[in-house]
Amino acid sequence: MTEINLMPPVLVEKKKGQWRNVIIGVVVGAILLLFALWYAGIVMGVKQKEATLEKITTQIAELQPHLAEIRRLEAEISEMKKRVDVIVQLDKGRFVWAHILDEMTMCLPTGLWLSGFRNTAGTDLNLEGSALDNFSIANFMNNLINSTSFINIELGRIESTVINEYPIKTFSIKCNFRG
Repeated sequence: MTEINLMPPVLVEKKKGQWRNVIIGVVVGAILLLFALWYAGIVMGVKQKEATLEKITTQIAELQPHLAEIRRLEAEISEMKKRVDVIVQLDKGRFVWAHILDEMTMCLPTGLWLSGFRNTAGTDLNLEGSALDNFSIANFMNNLINSTSFINIELGRIESTVINEYPIKTFSIKCNFRG
């Protein structure tokens, strides 16, 4: 079928322009709607983040007294550790001399006795004593050398004296206690 348009050409062009304006209006409206939805999403996200921040701030405020208590307890624990360390150090050094004397008596042979026992510096020991003969002094030095507790054994001097008509040897020995 043939279509005859009796409308003047100006009106035909105007009618085509109206449809174009409608389409442009719909597209612009859709774009504005998308921007509005995007903006609403951003606003909702910001409000959600603000609510989360407020909740966390409230929790921090609630935990502040506990944090102060924790810091106080940590300081107290630190002070207690210092005190325990001092006690442990004192207890550790308490039996050193008992151990030295015990090891020394294990090394003493018969016929020998100590008359002097000095600690000069740290683990350095100066021993002075008397013996009935040189063999007792030699046995004592061998016992010190064979002991795991004494090192750097060094004979200082041996002198002969007479006590109540008995010949006695006095001696000095330097050594280090290993512990």
